[in-house]
Amino acid sequence: GPLSALDLKLRQHMRAELRGLQKRTGVTFIYITHDQSEALAMSDQVAVMSEGRLEQVGTPRQLYDEPTSSFVARFIGETNAIAGKVIGLDADRAMIEGPAGRFVGRAGPRLAIGAPATLFVRPEALAPALPMAENVLSAKVEGIDFEGAFGLVHATTETGLAVIAAITSTRLAEAPGVGETASLAFAARDAVVLAND
Repeated sequence: GPLSALDLKLRQHMRAELRGLQKRTGVTFIYITHDQSEALAMSDQVAVMSEGRLEQVGTPRQLYDEPTSSFVARFIGETNAIAGKVIGLDADRAMIEGPAGRFVGRAGPRLAIGAPATLFVRPEALAPALPMAENVLSAKVEGIDFEGAFGLVHATTETGLAVIAAITSTRLAEAPGVGETASLAFAARDAVVLAND
């Protein structure tokens, strides 16, 4: 994108300046960038393209929270992808079963019983041992990257699935340490099951 050569603080300042300019003039800006966070921060509408094909158009929030394809789910922001087959399906929920276990999430489009699918859950939706959680992953903590406001907990399940949980700094002391096994839980409403592309 146009701001890629600037340092972080200046880039954020210029984003705000460009947004202000756009609001004041009412002119439509078409901003092409490979920086997903920049696209989300600056846009009213985002179009995600892959190999010349339009994958999804929506508000930044829609693309982040409600991706309609596996490509968009993987492309926009950090996510955990859990593979399996659809074993349960109703109007708004889908259950998958795979090497890592059984999990439930919101049902995306084009799902069918028995078909391969992937459950996507954002790192910030994972929390250590939520009581009464619908979904629980047991994983060994490999490392924790401290990033200021939160820590990224990198863990691996017994089946070799790499998982990332974003834990706020205030709760990081409660999180399991490196080498410990963590129970990372998430609610079905915070996950989406999508047909494999």
